[in-house]
Amino acid sequence: GSQIGQFVKRKQAEIALRESEEQLRDLFENATDLIQSIGADGHFLYVNRAWRETLGYSEAEIAQMTVFDIIHPNSSPESLDILYQAISKNDFNEDTFYPDSIEVIFITKSSELILLEGSISCKFSEGSLVAIRAILRDITDRKMAEDALAKSVSLLQATFDSTADGILAIDRSGKIVSFNREFVEIWGIPNEVMALRDDATTIAFVLNQLKDPQGFQDRIESLYEQPEAESFDLLEFQDGRFFERYSKPQRLGDKIIGRVWSYHDITERKQAEDALREEQAKSEKLLLNILPKAIAERLKQNETTIAEYFPEVTVLFADIVGFTALSSTMNPIELVELLNKIFSRFDLLCEQHGLEKIKTIGDAYMVVGGLPEPRADHAEAIAKMALDMQTEMARFNANNNKYFSIRIGIHSGPVVAGVIGIKKFIYDLWGDTVNIASRMESHGLPWRIQVSETTYKLLEHKYLLQERGIIQVKGKGGMITYLLVGKK
Repeated sequence: GSQIGQFVKRKQAEIALRESEEQLRDLFENATDLIQSIGADGHFLYVNRAWRETLGYSEAEIAQMTVFDIIHPNSSPESLDILYQAISKNDFNEDTFYPDSIEVIFITKSSELILLEGSISCKFSEGSLVAIRAILRDITDRKMAEDALAKSVSLLQATFDSTADGILAIDRSGKIVSFNREFVEIWGIPNEVMALRDDATTIAFVLNQLKDPQGFQDRIESLYEQPEAESFDLLEFQDGRFFERYSKPQRLGDKIIGRVWSYHDITERKQAEDALREEQAKSEKLLLNILPKAIAERLKQNETTIAEYFPEVTVLFADIVGFTALSSTMNPIELVELLNKIFSRFDLLCEQHGLEKIKTIGDAYMVVGGLPEPRADHAEAIAKMALDMQTEMARFNANNNKYFSIRIGIHSGPVVAGVIGIKKFIYDLWGDTVNIASRMESHGLPWRIQVSETTYKLLEHKYLLQERGIIQVKGKGGMITYLLVGKK
């Protein structure tokens, strides 16, 4: 009875062992990881279904292979060393240290490379290695993704460091998360300051470099209070540099996690813009010395021909008496300098009385009142100008020990004014009024202001005028003229 009982127990134990082995084998076969067992000679003792399907080898092919047939030489050196030491050199025992994990590259039947990582364990019998077991996971896709991410990060970092703009990233607590080399060079911040990674310390270091340090700091503080806001401003440095400063919140999904600042050097552009504005101002001033402002504006709008009719203006011609005779005895350059002094004073009078200088012809000076902006007192303004021109001429003689006299003629009436041609623009007047004003001057007397009857009627209520009588004017015959003496 005892022998039968022992037999039954043994059978039951064998059945239980087989069931346990079947359960383990079923577990291994259905595992998604690659499971393998290698003998001491390198041949495969067991591989599961995931192993076979992943690598593509048949059972018959696997029975003929060793692990060295499928492992790639670019596998990790540690993993290769374990295999060579255990299998090729047979130098492996229970006291030999080996890592718990390995990383290997297997070659599939279709010659693809698969990167695997996992854990290994060694089985020994009576001190000798009998099997190396490994559970491996395919990390090829993950490794490719990691490599792609590493390349992307490397590219971003290279771009970050090579950009011409200075960039600074700060988290919500005021800690500096990242910065590039250009940022440090812009501000000249020492490494020991940047090593602190503290925004407040960095700000304190740079403030004295700015023309408006308070405005710089106020803007930063306002953006800390408005984390979602974007910002742009212009920074002027004490050393003359100019930078555009941009700032945007840094977001992770819908959450704001910090702020990014960028600093763009526009010093050369600013200097070029300032130089351009200065040249434009010079050109504008030069243009306004030649043309009235309203006419200059119209020319800038590409108007090619400008001509306007003005029904009521007063035209003045003045001539420096004796100047022509002097030109034959005086150095030409000195003569022109002398004339420039006189006419420059007349130009100031024009500006003072709101009149429009038309041109100079030799030692003659032409000015008009009532255009390009019409004015009702055009004759009175010209009368004031004429009297002041006499005063300036007398002052010039006294200061320069000269004896020039001035002859002035004035007439009022309609004219056409405008600009014609495409080169050497000049604003000029046309019409009989211009001709008569010229005759008033040429038929006048030294130190006298001769006006036509038309102008006399416009001035008689406010100015003192003496009738000169009838003079013969070319093309007009006899004309009654008057001499302007002064204001009543």
